[in-house]
Amino acid sequence: MPKEQTVYGAVDAIVHVLEYYFDGSACLIHDRISEALVRTIMEMTEILIEDPKNYEARANLAWSATLALNGLTEAGSRGGDWASHAIEHPLSALYDIAHGAGLAIVFPAWMRYVYRENIEKFERFSKEIFGLEGSGEDLVLSGIEKFKTWLRKVGAPISLKDAGIPEEDIEKIADNARMKAPLGKLKKLYREDIVEILKLAAR
Repeated sequence: MPKEQTVYGAVDAIVHVLEYYFDGSACLIHDRISEALVRTIMEMTEILIEDPKNYEARANLAWSATLALNGLTEAGSRGGDWASHAIEHPLSALYDIAHGAGLAIVFPAWMRYVYRENIEKFERFSKEIFGLEGSGEDLVLSGIEKFKTWLRKVGAPISLKDAGIPEEDIEKIADNARMKAPLGKLKKLYREDIVEILKLAAR
């Protein structure tokens, strides 16, 4: 499988897990299952970039991707947030980029915009996924930057600019995404919120 499709499939699987993880639910076993899946997907992706024919890594990635959206991570959640997916879909529709590439651009920006709605969960993400220490906004923002660094490391775009999408198109993209507004569970998002998330994603 081409490197790009491996990476974009992995990003999509990670975000599927995180859509439930960050929807405002509180369930310890759900959190731990989700974190194990995210860490495994990240690890297997790095292996496959170096060794695309590694069967064990490919099998673990495929199994993790299956568990990411087969109902397992939905159990104990509020049904998932899914705002980032709704904001990403216009990117793929209007600019013909892979869904996983669009999510790599949108999801960290969404995280940056909404983390104050449940800062404890975002702190947990930073600690459990990246091994960071501390508390509060500094910890959360460091975790988001670590996630962006990993996305760039595996070859995913992390900004509209990376994907060749002009910042001047933000209003057009928001008009498309807002057709399903309000978006999200953790924080209800309207057109003005979508614009602000896209502005964060532009950088």
